[in-house]
Amino acid sequence: VSNPNWKEAFLHPRDAHGTVVQLAEAHGFPGRRELLELVYERGPEGHPRWWPEPPPRADRAPVLRRTVLRSPSLPDAASLYTGVLGGRQVDAGEGWVELGWPGGGRIAIEHRPGEAGVDRLEVDVAGDGPRRELTIAGTRVVVTPRG
Repeated sequence: VSNPNWKEAFLHPRDAHGTVVQLAEAHGFPGRRELLELVYERGPEGHPRWWPEPPPRADRAPVLRRTVLRSPSLPDAASLYTGVLGGRQVDAGEGWVELGWPGGGRIAIEHRPGEAGVDRLEVDVAGDGPRRELTIAGTRVVVTPRG
């Protein structure tokens, strides 16, 4: 918190229902898009870019629909994400709740006795085909085509 332009704090997974939560506050920095363009042009730390051009973007870019968390206490986890982190309930059912934020961020929390943490990422892709489940870098990813 000593830097007036950038302050950040983290909630440890044991204090945030199995998930690392980063809180950040920025002042005097360019917007996210401008910052990404600057890093792309000049590279990290302002040095000339050293990586190759990325491949062309896919015609059907995937979209992260939501991150699904599991928690032994649905009310406590929902309270953290609504009360402390400003989420709003957008859907709910028996043993689960979905929360959203302005700009489209979404999480779902599922009640799982004795378990806590990220269960899966749910990704939508354009097109037809079967729903797929993958494991990428140890994380379960559920890919759903949306025609």
